[in-house]
Amino acid sequence: MNEIIKNGVFLDTDGEGYLISDASAAKIVAPWSEAVDHARQLEVHRLGSRLHSLYLRGSVARGRAIAGRSDLDLFAVLFDDKQGDAAAPPPLWRQNVEFRRKFPFVTSVESAHITLASVMGPFHYYRFVMKTSALCIHGEDLLPQIAPCKADAPIAEEWFRIFPHLIDQLVNDLSEANEEATKKNLCQDMMKTFLRGGFLLVMKRQNAYTRDLYPSYECFSHFYPEQERTMWRCLELAVNPTADPPEFLPLVADFASWMRQAFEAEFGALELLPATLLR
Repeated sequence: MNEIIKNGVFLDTDGEGYLISDASAAKIVAPWSEAVDHARQLEVHRLGSRLHSLYLRGSVARGRAIAGRSDLDLFAVLFDDKQGDAAAPPPLWRQNVEFRRKFPFVTSVESAHITLASVMGPFHYYRFVMKTSALCIHGEDLLPQIAPCKADAPIAEEWFRIFPHLIDQLVNDLSEANEEATKKNLCQDMMKTFLRGGFLLVMKRQNAYTRDLYPSYECFSHFYPEQERTMWRCLELAVNPTADPPEFLPLVADFASWMRQAFEAEFGALELLPATLLR
């Protein structure tokens, strides 16, 4: 049983209020560096000529990874949105069992993707995530081309326009999962989605930004104390996920419904963005 660690940081800002990323290649140290390089090679091989660039985000890129607690979170930018070769290796999340045998200190390895056109288009969320928490590990680095961001950027509204798709995708992935480890990973991903979504709901009022789980829980609970127990349960399952869907899917359904009502109350009715913006 992993203990909930009551720590985490908010990003620093510069003199003009722009958020300063704390991701750095110098912070990726052994044995995490070997795991990152192996995951990078898998994605480069799997995506082939479709791959424009590949990014690492999360605790490993920030030098805050904890063995047995942290995952590898990759983000691919593709030239197109066509499906890959049927003979290509399966998505990284389907290789988690094999990957963990090789790197047992990594909880899971994930990779989302978006097209180059979408990154450079009108949708800000992915640019925000890339600029504030990602590090290019392959291909042409787009980060210098992305303008700096502030905590009052419109990314919360945009994120909630894909939030229902994120939940649907995770539930669908869960229905296709057979291994216990994969089910645990998906449970953890759902809980992290709620924690980080909860923070985005209050980000402008907090006037700060973090992707860390405990401060996300704390900030959300300050503004929505009536939902504190539910978000605490999300935090518990994010730290100690279960492979038993009936134990957490009712929470997912109920909290997703509440979250949608909450963001519409906060931002007004939001038209969903296309599900194709996801991987």
